[in-house]
Amino acid sequence: MPKEKYTFDRFLNVRSTYGPSFSPDGQKLSFLTDITGVAEVWSIPIDIHTPTPTWPEQLTFRNERVASATYSPTAATLLITADVGGNERTQLYTLSSDGSTFTALTTQLEIIFQFGDWSPDGTRITYSSNERDPRYFDVYERSLENGEVRMLLQHDGSNYARHYSPDGRHVLVERFESNIRNRLILVDTTTGEARMLTPEMSEGPASHAFAHWSADRRGLYLLSDRGRQFLSLALLDLSTTEMTYLRDESWDVEFLAVTEDGTRLALVTNENGYSRLELFDVSAGWEAQRELPVPALPKGVLSELTWSPDGTRLAFTLNSVNDAPDVWIWDVKEQLLWRATRSSLGGIPQKTFV
Repeated sequence: MPKEKYTFDRFLNVRSTYGPSFSPDGQKLSFLTDITGVAEVWSIPIDIHTPTPTWPEQLTFRNERVASATYSPTAATLLITADVGGNERTQLYTLSSDGSTFTALTTQLEIIFQFGDWSPDGTRITYSSNERDPRYFDVYERSLENGEVRMLLQHDGSNYARHYSPDGRHVLVERFESNIRNRLILVDTTTGEARMLTPEMSEGPASHAFAHWSADRRGLYLLSDRGRQFLSLALLDLSTTEMTYLRDESWDVEFLAVTEDGTRLALVTNENGYSRLELFDVSAGWEAQRELPVPALPKGVLSELTWSPDGTRLAFTLNSVNDAPDVWIWDVKEQLLWRATRSSLGGIPQKTFV
């Protein structure tokens, strides 16, 4: 029989799932999928005793693209970023975990709002927007209890809020000066003091990414290519701003994720186009790090690493060579791997994928 041929339009029906976020109790996982034709927020329960995909629950019905969904650390509420008509001018919303309440926090459709992080107590969020001047992004903080908004950092540049410090007092900000050069800034939410953590680079550009607090709270684990060819794991001392590389790499490390308590660290390295996952126990610091078991995964590309609040599970998006992008979960303690979602292949046999 002649081999079946599939048109480009058929391949456009292949769906994808991405953007995982754990609920505060670790019992639910939210994610984005375009199963309806446009990315919406869905949710699925997590049960280690039945680690097989079950039909998820749809939480948003906007018929408009949702860009991100992130659970509060303390409540069954998600912070949603979404645009209107594909204009990429994302607004901020809150969504209850059962999908019953969807509330707009911003309604200035000509402004871009980019979510940063939830405060550890879940009462505040930080975000960036270009409301002061369309050319620049400043950093703001909003109280979810009374709606009060404060500007934390004003600067004529591209400034993006990333993470709150574990005590909620500081916000880590990335300032992009080009697509290959950025700087890290620590902003005190109480005093407004902005402290530069990375130096001016007169000798050339440098990138700093995925910064997370260490277990002793004295430093930041991050990826950087300052003074070298490849993005590599480093530790930045918060008191001296001295940065020390922890490994020598011959490939780019593309993703870094650290648990909320700073005790476990996940790395993804691009080795000849394929992702290699490594996990470490760094509860006593990198010098005493201990390698943790990792799952046997299909060859592909990993992204969007997310630890559960208790640090026992790691969710990630896996895009393999002959399958649709989906969310997988690795239970570090039980050493169990399961596929949390299963995206449609558009009726195309998997063996025909290249």
